[in-house]
Amino acid sequence: MSRGVAGIGSASFLADVGHEIPTALLPSLLTSTLGAPAAALGAIEGISDALAGAARFAGGALADDPHRRRTVAVGGYTTTAVLGAATAVATSVWQVGVLRAAAWTTRGLRVPARNALLADIVPAAAYGRAYGFERMMDNLGAIFGPLLAIALVAHHRRPRGDRPVGHSRPARRRRDRLRHPSYPTPSTPRAVAPATALRAGEEATA
Repeated sequence: MSRGVAGIGSASFLADVGHEIPTALLPSLLTSTLGAPAAALGAIEGISDALAGAARFAGGALADDPHRRRTVAVGGYTTTAVLGAATAVATSVWQVGVLRAAAWTTRGLRVPARNALLADIVPAAAYGRAYGFERMMDNLGAIFGPLLAIALVAHHRRPRGDRPVGHSRPARRRRDRLRHPSYPTPSTPRAVAPATALRAGEEATA
């Protein structure tokens, strides 16, 4: 396997992880955080998929130019990652929709250029292995991305009291006190002057 095939496969894996994480969290973001109805999710996903399909057709024309293939592929991967990450700071439903649609458009544009690059760097006899490897890495990213999203949400929602006892600051202080207990120093009784004692005795007998 050439370094070019390994690089494209790694890019597909990381890109899929990057856009599967917001995809897994998108329903909760829209319905729970932004208070949108479920129909909003369907509309956003439908429009985004339609734009991605149209962008693949346009990306095919761009990929026909050998001098543009690398630029389109790299730009598509980078822009999709940035737009997908920007979804996390969206404060309204329309912002989520615009970012999602733009990310899926750039994702569609890059696919033909990526496939053309694979064909450029491997001989015809290795097309099957090269494309099979790229698809495998893409599918692995689609599996790993949602799992990572679940792990991040579980870690974020874990109460502070569920942290391991040995790692909390109050627990460390209690542990140090048990290891090095401090005992109060007994105070030395003060001597009472004879005149003061005699006066106290006279007052008691009066």
